[in-house]
This record gives sequence, C-alpha cells and structure tokens, in this order.
Amino acid sequence: MYLKRLHILKNIFDESDGITNVKLIDARCNITYIISKLLKDVPSAIEELRCSNINCINAEKNLSSPTIILNFCGGFNNMNTALNKYIQPITYLCTEGYCDGTLTSTRFIQQHLFIETEIYENSRQFSLN
Repeated sequence: MYLKRLHILKNIFDESDGITNVKLIDARCNITYIISKLLKDVPSAIEELRCSNINCINAEKNLSSPTIILNFCGGFNNMNTALNKYIQPITYLCTEGYCDGTLTSTRFIQQHLFIETEIYENSRQFSLN
C-alpha cells in the first residue's frame, strides 16, 4: 500500500534529498489539490463558453474542471436536482475587456464526478451510501 501511495505522490510532488540522503516528498496539501493534479486529463466536467462577439477571447473556449461544487439546497436527497441545475446553460453579459457580447456557459458532466461538499453544513457530518 505504501509503495502504491509513493508512486501516486511522485507524479504530483517533487522529491528532495534529506540530510541522510533519504528521498523526501513534502505532500502537505488538501485533497482538492491532489485530485486537481491527478485528474487534470480526465475532468469531472467541461465548461463550454461561447460569446456572441466573434472577436472576443471567449468566442469559443472550453474549461476543464477536475471537481465540481454543488449547491445542496435541501440536503443530499436533492443531489440529482443539484446536478441538473449545474448543467443548465447560463447566459449573461460578457465582461471580458470591451466586449459587448452575450456569453453562454454550458457545463458537460464527464464519466466520473468528484463533488466538493466541504462547504455544506460545516459543523455536521454525513455518510454517503
């Protein structure tokens, strides 16, 4: 188990030589950082940005998201509703530079989901079955 963990961490963090020439890896971080590094090529969602102004830098842009953050109104029982709301297209005014276009953001869920829940009811714990 420790060797498997080492192989995973070596892909994310740099090694350094300790005082006794023992290789060290400083892996102090949170799980979101590790997930972002490990899943950068296989995101949880892709956001497609399209601006109506073809000269805008947002005219056609895709952004990958290793994790997604959901608003759980009503608790985890409404996870399906929260996911459906997450993928609904959003249209708003483009604020990039002097662009006067309309920006549409559409999110596409991929083959796996890593959902951040740490901001949900900070003082409570929930088990997921």
